[in-house]
Formats: sequence, structure tokens, C-alpha cells
Amino acid sequence: MRAQKGVRRHTAFALIVVLFAIVGFGLLGYFEAVFAAVAFAPVLLPLYEKLFQFTKRRKIAAGLTILVVLVLIIIPLLFAATALVQEASILYNQYTAQATGTGPTIFGIDVRETVVDFIRDGIAQLRHSLANIVSRVIAIVVNIFIALFLLFYLLVHHEQVEKFVKDWLPFSEKHDWQFLANFKRTARGFVFGQGLTALIQGIVGTIGFLIFGVQGALFFGFVMALFALIPMIGTAIVWVPLGAFQLLLGNTVTGIGVLLWGALITSNIDNFVQPILMRNMIGVHPVVTILGIFSGLATFGLVGFVIGPLLLHLAVEAAKMFREEWYG
Repeated sequence: MRAQKGVRRHTAFALIVVLFAIVGFGLLGYFEAVFAAVAFAPVLLPLYEKLFQFTKRRKIAAGLTILVVLVLIIIPLLFAATALVQEASILYNQYTAQATGTGPTIFGIDVRETVVDFIRDGIAQLRHSLANIVSRVIAIVVNIFIALFLLFYLLVHHEQVEKFVKDWLPFSEKHDWQFLANFKRTARGFVFGQGLTALIQGIVGTIGFLIFGVQGALFFGFVMALFALIPMIGTAIVWVPLGAFQLLLGNTVTGIGVLLWGALITSNIDNFVQPILMRNMIGVHPVVTILGIFSGLATFGLVGFVIGPLLLHLAVEAAKMFREEWYG
């Protein structure tokens, strides 16, 4: 009887695994949306809770939260992607045309030609990536719908979701709650601390480019915001070669202006903004951030900038809890 019961239990478990595997295979192309919803739910939870206190209705509060995300984040990002594709195409032609002729040489290498090739190839690759985003409108809309749909119910039923996750985590109750709390603080810390800091640096960098008349200010500001997310690299990888390139082209005022603006203002923003935004939040270790970003980009595309470091950080924390719980 006991053996028969064991066989039934294992059969039931195998059936569950097979069914979930079939469903998971069907949703393979939408994992990006699923992980995005899970990652951003803790970030939006404080806004949802404030709206819930005001409306007293969970679904209305969640709906208003989704509306805020649409109006302030998703719609502007889609318009920005379209504008960036157009600007990247113009830039590719302009920078190629500007750099005709010979420039100064070092060890027989034409510096101007080398810098032009580097910038042109970078613009071409990013233009191709952005063009893919714009061309995949239907797929992106479906992914956005799935992410917002899941996000809506993750907010409405966040207490039940937390309890469900806690019940299935293979740790003690103390570590279960610690894992969930760590996940919330890490997500908020990365998005608010590093994400908003990078966005502000991109905006300030764009303003500097506009002031000094750099062609493609919006494009280079966007690239700067992306690199600002990567520790030990940051915004200097954009404004240093860009300022030097302007000097090579003979645009002395523009080149010096870009270099000074980047060194004195853009690069120092994180020293003032990040400590304010990161208060009571867990920062992600630089090594975890870099490895997570590359892993996330390869797996999830641009949204991997957030999902990758978060997942890797959680994996590291889970390993620490496992060692503490089972090996002391």
C-alpha cells in the first residue's frame, strides 16, 4: 500500500512537471515579459500602496499604477526608440562625411580614421539593435501586454504571491522572509539607485551635448545612460572619445566643452544622487552587476540590464542561505 502510494505521488509529480514544461515551452518567447513583471513589481509596490490608501480599491489602485507606467515610461520609450533610429541613421552619414581626409598619425596609424571607424561601427550596431526593436512592434506590444497584465495581478494579490513563494522556498522561515525582503530591496535599489542615476546622467549629458552643439546629442545621451549602468566603465566611455573626436575634427570649443562638462558635471552626478536614491536599499555588487548585465542582455535583450543583475544577485544570496542553513 505504501509502495503504491509512493508510485502515485511520483507519477503525480511527473505529470505536474510535464504539464508545466509544455506550458513553459509555449511561453518561451515571453519569458522576458514574465521576468520584467516580477522584477518591477516590488519597485511599483510603494506607489500601488499609496494609491490603494487613496482609492480603497485594489484593482483601481493597480490600474492607476499601470497607467502611470504606460504614460511615464513605456510610451515615451517607444517614441524615443523611433527617434533614436532616425538620429542614428543621420549620424552614421554625417560622421562618416565629416571625417574625410587625413588626420594626425601615431606609429603610422591615422588617429582620425581609427576613431571614425570606432564611432561608425558603434553607431551601426546600436542602430541595428534599435531598428530591430522598432520592426518587432507586434511582438513588443504582446510582450508589454503580458508584462502589464502580470504586473496588475502581482500588485493586486501581492500578499498571496509572497505567501505562495515563501511556502515553496526550501529554506527556514527566517531565510524565506529574508530572501523575499532582499529581493524587494535589491530590485528597488537597482532600478531607483542605479537606473535613475544612469537616466539622470544621460539627460545631463544630453543637455551638455546640446549646449556645445554636438550632432546626435539625443543618441549619445542614450548611449551614455546605458554605459552609466555598468560599474568601472560609466559615462566616460562616451564623452571622452566624443570630445577627443571633436578636437580631431578641429571643433576646439565643442571638444573642450564636452570634456569639461563630462569631467566636472556628468561623471560626478552619481556621487550626489545615488546615495539619496539608495537609502535603505541594497546595492548590487559591481562584479554581479557586470556579469548579470552581459548574461541578461544575451538572454532577455535590453530589459536584461535590470533582470540579469537581479537574478544573479538572488542566486548568490540563495547560495549563501543554503550554506548557512545546511553547513552552518
